[in-house]
Amino acid sequence: MLLLEDDPRPTDCKKLKGRVGFRVRAGNYRFIYEIRDKVLVILILKVGHRKDIYL
Repeated sequence: MLLLEDDPRPTDCKKLKGRVGFRVRAGNYRFIYEIRDKVLVILILKVGHRKDIYL
């Protein structure tokens, strides 16, 4: 997910509903992350298979 460094909001990212953050797909896996624009940080919160990531 080094591409998030260049573009933290790619066209295929989705804003999460009911919680802070975004998600992006990589095959069957999902990356849940938060963007902190004021300090230029992308914090990866969770990585996992799509069937387990939202639990």
